[in-house]
Amino acid sequence: MVGSFTTFAVAQDGPVAETAATRSAPDDARKRVDATTPADLAVAVSHLNQSLELLRELMGRPVNTQGKLRLRGAAPREVYFLARTLFRKADRLSAERTHEHGAELDTPEGEITAADVLEVIDQAQRRVDRVLQRIDPDATLPPSAPRTAADYDQLSQEIVQANRQLNLLLDRRFSPNDVYENVTTGISYAARLLAEFPGAQRVLAPPEFESRKRPANVYRRLIECFGRIRIISEASGVQTMTLDVDEEAIDRATPSDVYDIASILVAELADLHRRLPDSHPPRRVVYPGQKLPSHVFQRVGLLEKQLVELEKLVQQHPQWLHHDNSQ
Repeated sequence: MVGSFTTFAVAQDGPVAETAATRSAPDDARKRVDATTPADLAVAVSHLNQSLELLRELMGRPVNTQGKLRLRGAAPREVYFLARTLFRKADRLSAERTHEHGAELDTPEGEITAADVLEVIDQAQRRVDRVLQRIDPDATLPPSAPRTAADYDQLSQEIVQANRQLNLLLDRRFSPNDVYENVTTGISYAARLLAEFPGAQRVLAPPEFESRKRPANVYRRLIECFGRIRIISEASGVQTMTLDVDEEAIDRATPSDVYDIASILVAELADLHRRLPDSHPPRRVVYPGQKLPSHVFQRVGLLEKQLVELEKLVQQHPQWLHHDNSQ
């Protein structure tokens, strides 16, 4: 799953000193990979946040001032997909500042563990460290934070905040194009789930295009989709997290925030999908081209139509993850 760097005409820097640009946790992570705990993840996220704050100061970029999302009942799968968003943003920052980027990370097959999450955070840290090295090779960080008790809800909130800060460091910030691509992945998962029901319509017509939509409109529609996924999951005997978002946060939503919420939806759909007998992830989505929030709003509307259909079928066949649905 480890993404290797692809380099584009980057000058060789020679030996690297033990500074903020090199002091990350990958080697230690490999030693504890079989016994990773939320406390391990908290240390890694704290180290990454310290690196981002130093990088923000060096780059003269603004501080993220958005309040934390209220997340409850998070599991490693949600944290993993949020961390993978962190990796993508860190990889884009690396491409912008060092002309290096890594291969996309593959979603682990089967149940996602804390060790999977830690590997993604480590990969994001490597890219942030590389940018720090390029901007200021002598930069140093404070000592690592001590290990403290942590849970997945707290980790989810901290990673969302890191995602927001990382987005402010980018020249090419996450846009509706990226959200459209993420939602399309969700649509692919939903189509796979619908295929479990003989006769179900997997490919649905998109809703009518509506112009003049803003990220807030997309965000609100994604929240509605998340509510449907919760109903589907609970009817199927699968626990999901709870997401509380106030109207002010929705109204202030940026495309990066919308992308983060879409990542949580994809995590829940991917978890349902992994429980199927043939649970190979869908193909990666190709770059969709330039999109406006209105295009994304329409795309989320298609996902919502799939979820409405899936909800009806699951209500009729609540044992669908365990039994043949042809009866």
